[in-house]
Amino acid sequence: MLKVKAGYAKEAIVDFLYVLLNNHNLERALEVIGSEADLLKEIPDFHFVCGLIYTELAIAMPEDSSMLIPMIETSYLQCLNLGGQSTKEIVNGTSTYLAAYNLGIFYEFIDMKERAKECYQFSASHNYTLAMERLSNL
Repeated sequence: MLKVKAGYAKEAIVDFLYVLLNNHNLERALEVIGSEADLLKEIPDFHFVCGLIYTELAIAMPEDSSMLIPMIETSYLQCLNLGGQSTKEIVNGTSTYLAAYNLGIFYEFIDMKERAKECYQFSASHNYTLAMERLSNL
């Protein structure tokens, strides 16, 4: 087990969540999210990977998607909220343009085009090419 005081512990846990996501071990990822949420609540990268995990779960288990949809939105909104507080990111963009882009995709999926457009505009203002492309298709 990692010692929480170790300087690398938070980043290592986030990295572990990405490993679990990439290996489709989503149940274990949920366990880690549940056990480490208090420790990582101020880390935008944690909320970002949570959004990705919840999205994968919603795709894998559409019968549970009504429960997961608000969790996806909340994860990316929390990233942006932390970005507004100038919180340190592990990966550049997880509290700004990447979170806004993913939130835009989410809003497009649930047919909230105006909100999607706002997210893409924010992301594009950071010169994120994929957001610029999505904007031109709306």
